[in-house]
Amino acid sequence: MLRFVSSSLAVASLLVIGSTASADPKLNSHGFAVWSRVVSLAHEFNPANPIFPGDPETTVSLWATVPVDGYRVEQVSLGNHTGTHMNAPCHFVDGAKCLDELPPEMFIRPLVVIDVRERVLENPDFQLTKQDIKDWEAINGRIPPGAIVTIFTGFGDQYFEPSYFDIAPGFAGLTAKWLMKPVCQGGRGAAGLASDTFGADATTDVDYSATYETLLAGGVNLENLTNLELVHPQGDTVVFLPARLQGSGFQTNVIALVR
Repeated sequence: MLRFVSSSLAVASLLVIGSTASADPKLNSHGFAVWSRVVSLAHEFNPANPIFPGDPETTVSLWATVPVDGYRVEQVSLGNHTGTHMNAPCHFVDGAKCLDELPPEMFIRPLVVIDVRERVLENPDFQLTKQDIKDWEAINGRIPPGAIVTIFTGFGDQYFEPSYFDIAPGFAGLTAKWLMKPVCQGGRGAAGLASDTFGADATTDVDYSATYETLLAGGVNLENLTNLELVHPQGDTVVFLPARLQGSGFQTNVIALVR
């Protein structure tokens, strides 16, 4: 349920259950959590978006126009894992849930952003470890259950460069497995992983194990994000709404509700 209160977007506090106390957004007198602004975390989708090697090309053409037909319609051809998009579990796991089978609560989550921009200057394809995340938690607080855990590399600035797919850091496979493990089993109970690169995996991970472990656990991946410098390490909420396609993923408009 959404309401606008004093020109700010307000969402029922139910949606932020699991946030750490230090990161909880303010509540108004009606018990709604209020955010100060909304930030787009998605690249504009058009034929100029980079295409992962081997994926279909993107084309957008006018099918009907207002002067001729009285309405405008475009014909779009694309691969469903191009641009800012979401991976459903069935992307890597046969028989797992596809987009249309995911519950609606999957698409509104606590946002966690781990900034590694300085580290990648020396090691641009490193793999983020469990200890790295625990060190981050010592400063920023424990990752809340149900979060989308995001690695902020700065590589999103190269999104339209020919070298975009050449090299990137990411989560180690064992790190992803631990993040997705339920809290009662010693993990963090994350809902998924995200990145401002073309995937959760470092280019040194040729088996895409971070993505696999995330999807195997029933989680999701958000890829090719942008504007992560405009959100907090913790305490914001991410909303991502792909089409309910009977498929493994789709382009996604991702927004952050900033506390």
